[in-house]
Amino acid sequence: MVWRKRTVKILVLGFVVLVLLAFFTEILLRTSMGGESHIRNFYREPENSLDVALIGCSEVYAGYSAPLAYEEYGYTSYNLCCESAPASIYKSMMREIFSRQSPQVMVIEVNGYFYTEERMTNEGNLRRWLDNMKMGKNWYNTINELVPEDERMDYFFKLSKYHDNWKNGSYQLARLENKGNYYKGEVSLMKSFATRTTSSTVNLDMRENRGRLLTDIGEKYLKEDIKFLQDKGMKNVLFVRMPHAFTLDAESEAVMEKIITDGGYDFMNCDNKFEEIGLDSTKDFYNAEHMNVYGNRKFTHFIGGYIMDNYKPETKHTEKVDSLWKDCVEYTERNFAFLEQRTSVKEDKPYFEFTDYDAAIKDVQERRAKRIALERAHPENANRQ
Repeated sequence: MVWRKRTVKILVLGFVVLVLLAFFTEILLRTSMGGESHIRNFYREPENSLDVALIGCSEVYAGYSAPLAYEEYGYTSYNLCCESAPASIYKSMMREIFSRQSPQVMVIEVNGYFYTEERMTNEGNLRRWLDNMKMGKNWYNTINELVPEDERMDYFFKLSKYHDNWKNGSYQLARLENKGNYYKGEVSLMKSFATRTTSSTVNLDMRENRGRLLTDIGEKYLKEDIKFLQDKGMKNVLFVRMPHAFTLDAESEAVMEKIITDGGYDFMNCDNKFEEIGLDSTKDFYNAEHMNVYGNRKFTHFIGGYIMDNYKPETKHTEKVDSLWKDCVEYTERNFAFLEQRTSVKEDKPYFEFTDYDAAIKDVQERRAKRIALERAHPENANRQ
């Protein structure tokens, strides 16, 4: 009888310790707030509700809006992505997608294949994915695949990596505040999204001088990903280079296209489609690599039309799923109108899907009201610079 009581006490103590470890790990974890929300919100999507899945780097969440695509074309999608995502994690991302969803179309932004081996294995780039994905078989296997054996313990027991973050309490508090914002609603209302409210002129005359090269390790991962998709029986796969200021190296582009098309899939380089997409190089980018909200709206229209014309995904959903997506459209359109206005005046501030847009809109309205009141009270100063 005594040993049973001791066993129960030990089990209860062990359970309490595990709960505390999980709690403090969650509180002290630090990767990037944007990457964390882009990845974790994927798990909030109802299972088997996505028609299209996208993976890639920051170009994807800056240049594509899943709610706008749903509004115009009726298909559901999610861009599972994070900044500086190397191609070394693409297969793991796809495994995670297939574990919860049955997408009819897979879209892969190819930027990660141009990374060097150093960037492919960079701890920060790996941790943005590994420390925010759900722990399970894929998580365990990905760590064993990508992390040297003598470094794996910090990935399996994250608190050993992040335990000192209590010293930077301001960042951790800001992260927790943002988590509260992006967990509003049943799903992420803007899906993966980030932008900067400014326009940066893209000098098209300089594009040929900075071509991206396909690395040996990038070619290796590209071939592995194609084989993985073939083994999964995926028929509709588009490898896409989203619009950038600088083009791909011509030889590298040719090699990439041949590998992809020989594998039975499609490749599209949108660096060469500015006119077709309707992109304005003086208005639609916030820097040389990323489109702003103007470019996002144009590219979403373009790629959404391409997906519907070439792959024809079925767009029948449950009443609940359609209801959730209509809420996403309403929320996204309201916030895009706000972001387009702030971009037009080159406010130059970052915004994400978890931004408190109600507070941001209210702040702008209050500042505008104060300025108007001041101009009315002192009209002689109204036109001063």
